[in-house]
Amino acid sequence: MNWRQLWTAGKRLVARGLLQVETKLKEWSKPAPDRQVTGIVTDLLRTKQELIAENAFLRQQVIVLKRQSPERPAITQRDRRILVVLASQLRGWKDALHLLKWHQR
Repeated sequence: MNWRQLWTAGKRLVARGLLQVETKLKEWSKPAPDRQVTGIVTDLLRTKQELIAENAFLRQQVIVLKRQSPERPAITQRDRRILVVLASQLRGWKDALHLLKWHQR
C-alpha cells in the first residue's frame, strides 16, 4: 500500500466518522415532540413584550458564543449585566439560559 492509497483510506475513514458524529448530534439536538407542543402553547399564552425580551435574551447569548473561541466562552461583566437586565423581563428565564447550560459542561 502506497502513501496515496493510505491517504485516501484515511480520508474515507475520517469522513465516515464525521458523518456518524453529525448524525448523532442531529439526533441528540432534535426536540421531543411533546416539548414542542408545550412550547407552542406557552408561547401563545405569552405577551408580545415577553416574547421580544426572550428573543433579545437568546440573541445576546448567540452574540457571546459567536465572539468566543470554540472552547469554553468567557462571559464579560458587560455580558452579565445585559443578560441580567434581559432575564429580569422574563418569567421563565432559566429555560432560555442556554449559555450557562453550555458553559457548565
